[in-house]
Amino acid sequence: MRNGPKTEKMAKVQTQHGLDFLTWANHTAVSIWQA
Repeated sequence: MRNGPKTEKMAKVQTQHGLDFLTWANHTAVSIWQA
């Protein structure tokens, strides 16, 4: 599955997007609950 630095970089980017998504989902859930 591994093929060098490019894969490593992609994994890093995906992790970052994952965190952003979690943060967004969290805010959305809070907004819905408070609505």
